Amino acid sequence: MRKTEFANGEYYHIFNRGVDKREIFCNAKDYDRFVLAMKLLNNGENGLMIKWNF
Repeated sequence: MRKTEFANGEYYHIFNRGVDKREIFCNAKDYDRFVLAMKLLNNGENGLMIKWNF
């Protein structure tokens, strides 16, 4: 669990690699799902992720 909480209105860097410098996207479908999730999670409408059934 994070010791520091995220704050609204701030910028955060998202790393583009995994543990041991492994790739985090195995194919284009993985990447597309990530981009869609970011759009849904940053949308103001409640429950969008539930509607997409991730």
